[in-house]
Amino acid sequence: MMNRILPTLGLLLFLSFNMSAAGPLKPFPKDGKWGFVDKDMNIVVPCVYDAVSSFDNGIAIVSSEGRFGYIDQFGSVLYPIEYEMASPFHQAHAFVVKDGLLGLLNIAGDVTFDYKIMKRFALPVEWVDTPARFIGDASGDFLLWVDNNKKYPEAARRMGVSGVVEVEFNVGLDGKVTDVKALTSANPDLDKEAVRVVSSSPAWEPARMGDLPFMTRFTVMVSFSFPAAR
Repeated sequence: MMNRILPTLGLLLFLSFNMSAAGPLKPFPKDGKWGFVDKDMNIVVPCVYDAVSSFDNGIAIVSSEGRFGYIDQFGSVLYPIEYEMASPFHQAHAFVVKDGLLGLLNIAGDVTFDYKIMKRFALPVEWVDTPARFIGDASGDFLLWVDNNKKYPEAARRMGVSGVVEVEFNVGLDGKVTDVKALTSANPDLDKEAVRVVSSSPAWEPARMGDLPFMTRFTVMVSFSFPAAR
């Protein structure tokens, strides 16, 4: 298994590097089908797909005749167009649905249906039967809870600094908030406080597929602003 994974990982890193050097490819429609063009609007990947996603680290999801798969920036099929559903790759894995069953695809092209493995990864929130639910206060409104519990950093206040920080986090199998990080930066002090307040969240009810809990990933916008002058 390891011998298969390492060459594949090297290929993906190569594709990601070369895509960055050549410039990003953009989805492009033609005659009712989709492909990709470069920055000069030259068609690089032929317009033969019913739908496509944007490239992420050299990989795009494509759809044909109701099935989904993955291609590289040269249009080569990395993983067969045979899945009923397909998610973007994250941490070298992607969730897929094959023959009605939820599975986890790795970069070697292997799919596992073992819950003990799948539960280690964040399932797309759009896929779950029962979404994760914030139960930390009577309102059940996580953004309201964040607003009520954040503290404006004194240094930022003195400098008149305001802004919005996009924060990503996971809700785990036990409902605890983990892996909190700022995706965008407004100011180091604001970033730190946004991560702190989200990290201090009370437990949630975890997302579920059927009776099984799954980790899910969220992003929220934490806003810091001064009251409007009257």
